[in-house]
Amino acid sequence: MSGSGWPVWVPLEGVSDSRLVFLVCQQRLSQLSRPWWARLFRVLEAGAGSSTVADRGMAKVPGGGLVFKRTVTSDITGDRMASLVVACDQLADRLTGPERVLLRGEGLLPQGFVDEVALRAKDIRSQWRAAG
Repeated sequence: MSGSGWPVWVPLEGVSDSRLVFLVCQQRLSQLSRPWWARLFRVLEAGAGSSTVADRGMAKVPGGGLVFKRTVTSDITGDRMASLVVACDQLADRLTGPERVLLRGEGLLPQGFVDEVALRAKDIRSQWRAAG
């Protein structure tokens, strides 16, 4: 940690630029993958007598074990995160030379990059729905 309270960027050797881009914006992408309205489904899933443990997607099975249980919220967040990762990878390829130097040296992305990722991810999800 630096004196300002922000983590110090440590450039990773041998890691692709697209991977670095994802690592820089991973936390924000994770937040974007969980829309506010998905919380309503979590409440309904928890209140509908579901057998999930602490509403974390783990179902009780006979004999005392636990198994992953797909829920509406896990489907929503999984699909959204997948589209965000694809969009992030596509837009990482478009970074200019100076932007790549800034990414590697300081862990910074162009202003509005994550907003572009979110818009591109929305288009990707629309294409997936149309195809499938």
